[in-house]
Amino acid sequence: MLEPKKQSVSDFIRDGRRTGLLVSVRDLAEARTCLACGVDILDLKEPDNGALGSVNVQTLAEVSSFVTDLPLDQQTTLSFAAGEIVDWDRRLGTRLIDRYGFELIKRFQFVKLGLARAKVLDDWQASLSQLFDGLPDSTQPVAVGYFDHVRCEAPSIDDVVAFAGDCAQVRTVLLDTFCKECDLFKWIDEKQLKTVIQACRRRDLSVVVAGSLTKNNLPRVKSLLPDFVGVRGAICQGDRREGVDAGLLNDFKLRLQNAAQGKELAGSDVAGSDVDGAKW
Repeated sequence: MLEPKKQSVSDFIRDGRRTGLLVSVRDLAEARTCLACGVDILDLKEPDNGALGSVNVQTLAEVSSFVTDLPLDQQTTLSFAAGEIVDWDRRLGTRLIDRYGFELIKRFQFVKLGLARAKVLDDWQASLSQLFDGLPDSTQPVAVGYFDHVRCEAPSIDDVVAFAGDCAQVRTVLLDTFCKECDLFKWIDEKQLKTVIQACRRRDLSVVVAGSLTKNNLPRVKSLLPDFVGVRGAICQGDRREGVDAGLLNDFKLRLQNAAQGKELAGSDVAGSDVDGAKW
């Protein structure tokens, strides 16, 4: 019998009727900026290391210690990226807790591993489940589907959603792009994205949508009512490798709050549709 699923990312939103904001940061300085502006999820990753670039243990410890030492009303949900599954150095262990340690991971509510080039693996599902094994009850693994999965040789989004739906550990799917030179709508249109979200809803999975979101394409995503949108490049001073800018972040937050107000009713049938997932 399957174990009960852990909390989903939407369980951490104070108001489940809105789309929350996940912001990716690389260090404590950027984390401080985001905390001052207010974000729903503070996500640690190193952009120089790729789409889901892993952050070193020292940075994870520094930022998580800072956040957990704040008064409760100033804290926020924490997440971190652990790289791509094919880059995992098995000499350091076959589980996330072998590399990062149980107590450090316990400070984070979410952890994610990418699946770029995972098609070379005989059984990526088993490998991913093994890496997730032994996580603290308070920490949920996130399954990642890449819109540009053909280009980066990752499993299809359909396969990732199916894995997440069958895995007792996973209740949240991140839909993202591996390549960052263009946005998600190069790879998928709104109708297809809506179908993916519907497939997640039928499996009781929460959805985070990212992929080079900007203030211009944000309304197209927001109208489909994902649980969260994820952003980095659009709130940086230059490209995604530059520092997070408070003014750009506040502007993006305001646009998220106001985006697609006239379209939300059109997207409100996402949870109840019977449309089957398509193959991307």
